[in-house]
Parts: sequence; C-alpha cells; structure tokens
Amino acid sequence: MFIIKLTGKNMADTIKGSRELLLITEKLANDKGIEAESIIRAMEDGIKLAARKKYGYDLAVECEIDRKNGNIYLYNILDIIDDKDIKNIDYKKQITLSDAVSKIKNNKAVFQENVEVGGTIKCELPPIDMSRVIVQIAKNEIIKKVKEAEKEKEYNEFINKVGTIVNGVVKNTGQRNVVVEVDGCETLLNKDNLIPGEYYRVGDRLKAYVVDVVRGNDNQVFLSRVDNEFLVELMKYEVTEMYDGMIEAKGVARDPGSKAKVVVYSKDNITDVVGTCVGPRGAKIQAVSSELRGEKIDVIKWSEDRAELVANLLSPAKVSKVVVNDNIGQIDVVIPKDQLNLAIGRGGQNIRLASRIAGGRINILTDEEEKQKRAAEFSNLTSLFENALDVEEVIAQLLVADGYSSVEEIAGVSVESLQKIEGFDEDIATEIKSRAEEYVEDTKESNDNTTEDDIDNIDSDNSKESAELATSK
Repeated sequence: MFIIKLTGKNMADTIKGSRELLLITEKLANDKGIEAESIIRAMEDGIKLAARKKYGYDLAVECEIDRKNGNIYLYNILDIIDDKDIKNIDYKKQITLSDAVSKIKNNKAVFQENVEVGGTIKCELPPIDMSRVIVQIAKNEIIKKVKEAEKEKEYNEFINKVGTIVNGVVKNTGQRNVVVEVDGCETLLNKDNLIPGEYYRVGDRLKAYVVDVVRGNDNQVFLSRVDNEFLVELMKYEVTEMYDGMIEAKGVARDPGSKAKVVVYSKDNITDVVGTCVGPRGAKIQAVSSELRGEKIDVIKWSEDRAELVANLLSPAKVSKVVVNDNIGQIDVVIPKDQLNLAIGRGGQNIRLASRIAGGRINILTDEEEKQKRAAEFSNLTSLFENALDVEEVIAQLLVADGYSSVEEIAGVSVESLQKIEGFDEDIATEIKSRAEEYVEDTKESNDNTTEDDIDNIDSDNSKESAELATSK
C-alpha cells in the first residue's frame, strides 16, 4: 500500500489506498452519472502511468485497486526464462524460473497459472514517493478516462433515443447551430433543421427529433424540427391509437411551418381513422399544428388503390378521374375547371406534397384538356397502326379503341384475343398479328444494323485519327 497526494481544488487531503478511496470513487461516480467500476479503472490507468514515469516506460507496469478494501497494488509483469539463459537476461522484463519460485514463496509475487518457463509472474513494486509532477500525470489520466466514460455513457443514452422526441433548453446560439442541452448533454440543432421563421434565445425550451448520433472525441447528437418523422412522433403524443400502433402513418410530406399531408392507415379497421387522428373539433391535430408554428396538417385515409389514394391526396379538390401510368411514372388527374386552384394549391404546394407521397408526377388536366389529350393520343395511335400494319383507318381505330397502345403489344397477343374485337374474324386477326410480328422483327433488325454501322464508323474514325497521327510524326 502507498499514499497518493492529489493536489488542486477539493483534493488537498491525502488519500490512502483504503475504503476511503472506494467512498470517494462512489461519490464521483454518482456525481458524473457513470459506473463506479469505470472510475476505478480510470484511477488504475492514471496510477499506472505515474508509476511508469517513476520506474521507466520499458516496464510492463500493472496497477490493481482492491474492490473490497480499496488497497492499491503496483506490479511489474516479468516473463519467466530458463535459469541457463541468465547471461542474456533483461531484469526489467524477465526473471529466471528459480527466482520466480523464490519470490512467490516469499509472497513478493503473484501468479495465475503454473509457474513455468514461458509463463509470467507479477512482482510487486516498492512504494513510491510521488512527486508533484507525477501526481499531476496521474490526475490528468484519471480525468481523461472519466471524460471518456462520460462520453460513452452519453453515446449509449442517445443512440437509443434516435427516432424519438426529446425536450431541451437552448444553451447557446450561433450562426449555424443552436446548442440544446438535453438531460445534461449538449446536442446540435442546425438552423436548416429549424422551421422557417423560428428564433430561439438562450434559456428557451423546445422539442426536437433525434436524427442521428455520431461517435467521436466529442459525440455529436443531431436534432431536427423539420424531419417528417417529427410530425409523426408529435401525433403519437396526441393520438393514443397511433402510440399503441393501432394506427400507422403510411406517408408524410411537409413544407415545414406551412402545410403537411399525413396518410394514415388502421391495422384494427377503425371506422373513422381520420376523425380519430384529428380529434373532436380538430383538437388533437391542432395541438400538433401549434407545436409546428401553425403548420396546416391534412390527415388523409390510406388506400391500396393508387388512383383512389391520389384522389384523396388532392383533397379538398373534387377529382373526376385518375389515370396512373407506371411506365412513364406519371399520374393524370382530371379535375373540373372550378376545382383547379384547389387541386394545385398556392404556388403548387398542394399538388407538390401529394406527388411526394404518391411516388409519381401528378399531371392536372381539366375535363376539356383531358378530352383533347385523349383525342390526340387516339389520332396518333391510329396513324401509327395504319402505317405500321398497312391497314385501313377503321381497322386501326378499332385496335386503339380496344386498348392496344403499341405494335409490340399486338404482336405479343394471341389470335383469339384479337378475334374478340368487334368485326374481326380469324382471318383478319391472323393477318394483323402476322403483320405486327413482321414489323417488330424488321424494326429490331434495323436497330441492330444501325448499331453495327455506328461501331464501324467509330472504328473507321479511330483508324483515320491513327493514320493522321502517324503521318504527323
């Protein structure tokens, strides 16, 4: 056992290796909110570093603090070698087998396994008179290890809070970030993640969504008030059915602080899922809106039918028809002319938010525009079939009217399917299919030849360039 004199504020007293040390460790652990074991390990590392400063850095020093009585022990770990190798021994790192056995018998060394050549023993080091410099080294190492333990505790706490809402107090504001203290830890709220128009002063309280935690020398905890999930989590606070998982948010789109759309779905077949989320006289959704600086929130019922979902998303506008074209990622929505402004919204906001959730570009058409578009498409397809299949206009029109939109589609169907078209018998259906197959085959060959010609032209151009270079040289 030896004495450590820790100098500085609140450390003027002499601390002995005893139960007093354990009491101090326990108090420090409680104050820092970390495990006492982490403090003890930090002390061991600090004392070990100080001992290496005293005895030499080439020693394999180990420090142990007894967890029951607080006694402090210092050891040097030595490799056991054969007695016949004593001529080449390094006494700082090695010990002969006979000396090792002797030290163990005199209780000056400890071991965990059988004492044998190739093994190790721990030889107790004599007490040291720790100078002011050495004490400072130990103190700095202890402080460093305690801070590392605090950071680890902080990371473990916040990594479990990712995806949840936290309450905090503004500690500092800068040009780019607002520093928010949450449960005694500093977190960052980038000003890009504030709702437009928001301004906070030091001491203000706020709610935010934990987006991410990045481990490092100083853990970085990132918050947001504009994340879509922040809105969802706020709704869970107000709507018990969402918190319990009976109602799920299927999609969210926001213009933070201005307008949002939330699509909700009931796993338990709640009849009025929208009414449940909105609350009596809109009380529940109004509470969420107030937290988001008056952001207007449309709650919309989910539908597996994508066309029906799009119609719901464009509420409050009344939709006449929805045509989903997955091939080009476009959704045509037909709206009465007097509903056009409602569907588009101010600055196109309503249709923009609806498009984000629908997963495709929504194209708004009036009834008249839709008629003109369909007429133009009918006319273009009719001309295509007339030329490609070499048929009369009436035949081409019948194909378009039956829903065929390409020659490839006609070539791929059966004769029986074509016979179902009014006025088509087996001979006509067979001939049209044959012409369609021939057209597709000719188009394919033409494309292949064009590709080969392009390659030949490229090779020819490269050969000319090589020849020109050779000539210039």
